[in-house]
Amino acid sequence: MGLQNALYQKGVPFASEAAVEFNDEFMEAIAYFAYEASSDLAREKGRYESYEGSKWDRGLLPPDTVDLLEQERGQAVDVPRGGRMDWEPIRQKIASQGMRNSNVLAIAPTATISNIMGTSPCIEPLYKLVRRLHRAESPFGQRPQGRGTLERGRDEQAQVSRR
Repeated sequence: MGLQNALYQKGVPFASEAAVEFNDEFMEAIAYFAYEASSDLAREKGRYESYEGSKWDRGLLPPDTVDLLEQERGQAVDVPRGGRMDWEPIRQKIASQGMRNSNVLAIAPTATISNIMGTSPCIEPLYKLVRRLHRAESPFGQRPQGRGTLERGRDEQAQVSRR
């Protein structure tokens, strides 16, 4: 979520090798810090119930499982391997503290969530949000109260002219 916005702000074309590199770099960072946070939560609140014997418990991080997938399928999985970050401290932390969550990275459906957060849903084209005013609402009165783009003042792109 927000990848399109980030690439636009960096001046990087969406369908470019530079965009792929940027995506790899920031997703690695998200994974790194998400795994670290789950491990820190395990220290505070305990490991998830079925942690013992899990891939996490056996020292396997999700990138490590690509080799297992290749073995199970009996064919090569052509994805980049390795990364830019030093994963050894995270491996040690997980070995010592465990993990609070069995599944750490899941990409939710992003269209609605991105609208709430005022960003792009990434793979979909950018579009303008339109908000209809109910007759009872005054175009000169207070903004609707609530969370999301209106409350955060990020609705500049979503404004429509009021007639």
